Amino acid sequence: MAKDALHVLQEYGFAALFVFVVLGFLIHYLKRQWPIWSQRDLERISKIEFNLQQELASHQFFTNVLYMINNEVQTLDFNSNKTPVRQKMFRKLVEIRLQCTHELANRIISAEIEEMTASQWANFVVTACAESDIEFEDRALRNGIPPIFIKKFLVWQRRTDEIFNSYVKDLAVASVYTTNMVRTSTLLYILNLKTITTVGDAERSLIELNGDISGMLFNGELLENL
Repeated sequence: MAKDALHVLQEYGFAALFVFVVLGFLIHYLKRQWPIWSQRDLERISKIEFNLQQELASHQFFTNVLYMINNEVQTLDFNSNKTPVRQKMFRKLVEIRLQCTHELANRIISAEIEEMTASQWANFVVTACAESDIEFEDRALRNGIPPIFIKKFLVWQRRTDEIFNSYVKDLAVASVYTTNMVRTSTLLYILNLKTITTVGDAERSLIELNGDISGMLFNGELLENL
């Protein structure tokens, strides 16, 4: 975990590190406390689980990601004075990625997850994430984004995906998560990590590519040198 935390801090800053650390402590705290909770606590948790089924669709994740899509994306700046076309492409890639992440979350909460075992749930989530990446790549290509930018972005995102998949496995095996509804509610908080890293990874990809995409076209416009 320390290695992952250092990576998150170095690559994405304190905001992402805060999410990462809080999630890690939450999962480990619940694992430790579960054996000593009283029967009264268990009954209270059962009520919470019942409410979760009704509350997943209004989870804070959906508010956050929709706010980013509708308000924050079009204010993102990437050297706008010198490279306005790169900025347009940067914003479009981030927008598509966030849309795909939003759709991924909807797909997960809409599935019949309570019919799955914990292992089946984990496999379903990991597979859905991989398919979301495929959809993202296809949609980005159809929106005129050069393949080299998409590929570089997905390379940067790979580390986030590894951390995310590790959390999914933890959720599946921890006894505190008694139902897939509870697992999914926690998973939606973890998905916030993917939204935070999206912007940073898109920016890093453009900077790293630099001259490799200069002169290419984005929707008929020439991409500038940095």
